[in-house]
Amino acid sequence: MKRKAFWLAILVILSLPVFAGRIVYTVDPSTASPQPATVVAGGEGEVKVIFNASQLESGMVFTFTLDLTARGDNVAYPVTVGFKEKGNKKDLDIAFEPAELTLGDGTTPVSTLVTVTLPEDDYTDVKKLKTKFKVDAPKGAHLGNSAGVKVIIIKAATAQEFLEAVTEEIGDLVIPEQIETK
Repeated sequence: MKRKAFWLAILVILSLPVFAGRIVYTVDPSTASPQPATVVAGGEGEVKVIFNASQLESGMVFTFTLDLTARGDNVAYPVTVGFKEKGNKKDLDIAFEPAELTLGDGTTPVSTLVTVTLPEDDYTDVKKLKTKFKVDAPKGAHLGNSAGVKVIIIKAATAQEFLEAVTEEIGDLVIPEQIETK
């Protein structure tokens, strides 16, 4: 009896992603400031927004427009979502305008302006800053949060140094069509 219940529970867990919707994150690199900015879309996974800065100083601001679309047959529209941080070791200040978005259907994207501000700190020896966030969907919406967005700010004096840092972040598994730089 216990064995049958165990396998039934495993089958239910494995079938959940089939029925749950998901969030698709999209960033147009031309909306990013300051330039240059590189966006790497991981297909079903994480979107990476990579900024190149020749120096890092307290109060610097990095922005981009994030578009969200919900996909899935069983999503309970409309769904109002917020955001939650998943990793931010340097306490970068992340803001969303608006802070909550309402997904009305599975075809129309909704947008928020993402602002990342460097807090008061000494960035002399810092080469890279990272933070990650994702949507925080309410329970009962039948909507997964997906992998989210990772913001990477790289201090690079040369294009070659920046390219090496980007390669370290995204590896060699990226298909060229997934990378956009503006």
